[in-house]
Amino acid sequence: MFYLQRENPWSQKFGGLFAAGLLGWLLPNQVLHRLVKRYRRKLQDALPDTVDLLGIVLGTGLALDQAMTRVSEEMQFIYPELANEFFTVVMQVKAGQERAKAFQQMVRRTGLEDVKSLSAMIIQSERFGTSLSNALKVYADALRTRRKLRAEAAVAKAGIKMLFPIVLFILPALFVITLVPGLLSVLRDLKGGIGAR
Repeated sequence: MFYLQRENPWSQKFGGLFAAGLLGWLLPNQVLHRLVKRYRRKLQDALPDTVDLLGIVLGTGLALDQAMTRVSEEMQFIYPELANEFFTVVMQVKAGQERAKAFQQMVRRTGLEDVKSLSAMIIQSERFGTSLSNALKVYADALRTRRKLRAEAAVAKAGIKMLFPIVLFILPALFVITLVPGLLSVLRDLKGGIGAR
């Protein structure tokens, strides 16, 4: 900005530098916020299918780490974000970290409530020795139901979001199209009206 305004007076340079500094301070946070939101939405969309596949793979008799590795390999091209998170958890456990702590770190990285519930279910199942594959199938069905409810809520909000553009852009054009021809014909019929008959 200083280079672009090199021939302007100092008052204009100061205004330009202030605007550039403000933009440089606000823009990275907004971009990062959007990227985090998109990443979380991708994780949220990937979770039901991945949990369902994890339950199926666990039902074949593999251990949890092997099942998570297999699921992350299979889902790498479809849902790479969640596959990378699973692979990170497996690598942390292989490096000697406790599984509970690895899952807690995944919850902190993702910031999703569904991932928190999944990790709590896996940790409790490991602690009490219950069957994890059946619990994951039920949890995957619950996640699909939640995803369907979120989609229905988004559709319900779409009508309200469309109200402002309709009132601002479509209704004035509609009024002009319907009222102006009638108004012109009335003015034409009046004595001393506009245009020839």
